[in-house]
Amino acid sequence: MGRGHRFVAAGVALLAGGAGFAITGGAAVAADAPSTANVTVKAVYLPPVVDVATGGTVIWTFDDGNTPHTVTADDNSFGSPADGQKSGTFEHVFDHPGSVSYHCDFHLGMIGTVDVR
Repeated sequence: MGRGHRFVAAGVALLAGGAGFAITGGAAVAADAPSTANVTVKAVYLPPVVDVATGGTVIWTFDDGNTPHTVTADDNSFGSPADGQKSGTFEHVFDHPGSVSYHCDFHLGMIGTVDVR
């Protein structure tokens, strides 16, 4: 590698690192987004906003006694069973970066967001 290329590579690494990215095999990847995120469903979504890496999974755990809830994407790209869940889990893999808002079909005030990086 020539002297000029070393400076360019070092500058790219410095810029990417400062923006929350890591250089892996020559490609910049998000360093701060986990591959799995967990949300508790209990009258609200806790936490209401989660970050996950592209290709990562969000797991919602239903824990609100006898009250059923859903996890329904506002754009209908994913959803838990329409009749609701009172217990157990629902998982979804997010293959594309972006922000996806979701809600409970039974409780209008229950909203959440998944930020996919």
